[in-house]
Amino acid sequence: MPTLREFVQIVPTWPVYWWALVFFAFYPVMSAIVWVSTAFLYFYLRRERDEGKAGRPPELTHFPMVSVLIPTFCEQKVIAETLECATRIDYPNYEVVVVDDASIDGTRAALRPYVEAGKVRLVAKEKNEGKAMAMNDAIPCLKGEIVLIMDADAAPDPDILRWIVPHFQSARVAGVTGNPRVANRETFLAQLQLVEFTSIVSLLRRAQRIWGRILTMSGVVGAFRKSALVDVGLFSPEMATEDIDMTW
Repeated sequence: MPTLREFVQIVPTWPVYWWALVFFAFYPVMSAIVWVSTAFLYFYLRRERDEGKAGRPPELTHFPMVSVLIPTFCEQKVIAETLECATRIDYPNYEVVVVDDASIDGTRAALRPYVEAGKVRLVAKEKNEGKAMAMNDAIPCLKGEIVLIMDADAAPDPDILRWIVPHFQSARVAGVTGNPRVANRETFLAQLQLVEFTSIVSLLRRAQRIWGRILTMSGVVGAFRKSALVDVGLFSPEMATEDIDMTW
């Protein structure tokens, strides 16, 4: 029986070793070419280019009720700006609901003016149980048949619902992922996040849309049919990435 040293010296002489080496060397390159070419040639040329010329979202004849759900935990510094944008969304039939997961800072004090003005509804939890459980507790309280879930540090475009809601006219559509863009690009880590969102979110999901298999909904901004969330048992509290788990 050969020793470990002899085994390591023998392996490079095997044809399967070189086939495996070539595969692992070229697979990332080929997959990148497929994603880039698909995203550009098929998605951009067939869809976004024409939409960009129009400059406006599709016309709607029916405006289903939408609940904008914002889970929060210690978001005192950013929640006011998020709510300013969320309450200015250009859509005639929606509500903004914040579920606070027992924040220990001034988040609820920052929320109070919007709640008292009737612009926002608050689901206030007394025990911190994580984002998934916070959303699960809030979903039965929502009025909308479509749920737009946003992070507490996201600022939605005023036309976000006019772009997203038309997709739900198809009964087969259970979820529509958003296209988050990084606004704070000052630090090195923020610039890395910009690269991540541009490549993984913007590029890959455009290509996946053409193939009909979007692998991950955006955790920053994504809309779901509420009945679909209920049908799959809502979000899984034991999962660290509840957005990936929900997509799967």
